[in-house]
Amino acid sequence: MRDNDIEKLNLELSVVENFAEHACASLVDLLMNSNIDILLVEGIGGRPFELFKQNGVRIYTGAFGTVRKILRYFLNRMLQELQTASCGDHHLH
Repeated sequence: MRDNDIEKLNLELSVVENFAEHACASLVDLLMNSNIDILLVEGIGGRPFELFKQNGVRIYTGAFGTVRKILRYFLNRMLQELQTASCGDHHLH
C-alpha cells in the first residue's frame, strides 16, 4: 500500500501522549474508554500487555517512525502481532 492509498482510507487515528509513564493501568483505562481494538507499539511492558489482551486488544510491534510509515507497515502486514510483552530497556519507553 502506498502513502496516497493510506490517505484514501477511512481510518480513525488517535495519538495519545503518555503523561503517566509508570501508571500503566491509567493509560490502559484511557485507551479502553476510546474503544480501541488494535494497538501499534514499539514495545510494551507485561502489565499493560496483559490488561490489553484481557480486553481483546490485538497488539503489534515494530511501530517506530512517522505515523504514515507505521500505518504503511501495518496495512502491508509488516508488523508482528505480539503474543508476550516486549519491553526492551524499561526506561526508554
